[in-house]
Amino acid sequence: MKFWKIYIFIYISLFLLQIANTIYEAELALDEAIDLIIITPATVLALYGLISNKPFFKVYVWKILFFIQIIYVVGYLYLTSTLAEFGMQFFMLNLPILLTYLLLLAPSIFGTYKYAFKLNEIWK
Repeated sequence: MKFWKIYIFIYISLFLLQIANTIYEAELALDEAIDLIIITPATVLALYGLISNKPFFKVYVWKILFFIQIIYVVGYLYLTSTLAEFGMQFFMLNLPILLTYLLLLAPSIFGTYKYAFKLNEIWK
């Protein structure tokens, strides 16, 4: 559980930086709005529920959120990879960003998965 406590602290810190950046830029794209308003706050709640073994909402909400997270990440990666049509150099410049993105998001997706599908004792 120590990993999840450290991870949620990092995840919330990055979330707050994302909010600050959005305020600074004074513009919000649709994908950013979905992330800031729905996905990230719900993921934080799922991770907190995982850490504290507390049920929030119904289990089907978290199962749906898990699949929304998968669709969102795959969509983001697809859109970013289609930008590779600008050339291989552009794609190679973005590759470290994509890998960092995946490394930071993989635990949140796995945590949501564990919360929705593996913690059956809290959903009784």
